[in-house]
Amino acid sequence: MRIEGSARGTPKSKCIWTMAENEDSKAGLPLDFQVAIILHTSKPFELKVDIESEIAKWWKSKAVESTAGDPRVIDPTVPRGKQYSVGENLEDLKLAS
Repeated sequence: MRIEGSARGTPKSKCIWTMAENEDSKAGLPLDFQVAIILHTSKPFELKVDIESEIAKWWKSKAVESTAGDPRVIDPTVPRGKQYSVGENLEDLKLAS
């Protein structure tokens, strides 16, 4: 499996991840995965998750689109989960473990 991500738009206001099956192994994609975004802002922003996929076999293809819940306003001034200072070395935090 391959996951690629990028920020898009002017100004950059969207994060998009693309997942693709490993063509050699044909093992498919996992049922779930997690992603992270490091965002530097002091103002509330809207979080909206849209899902677009294509399910394909050699004889047919089907497009699937969905919205994962209602848009949610995130206020960075309200503490949630683990909090990290901007000056901390992110490698020392071991976020991937």
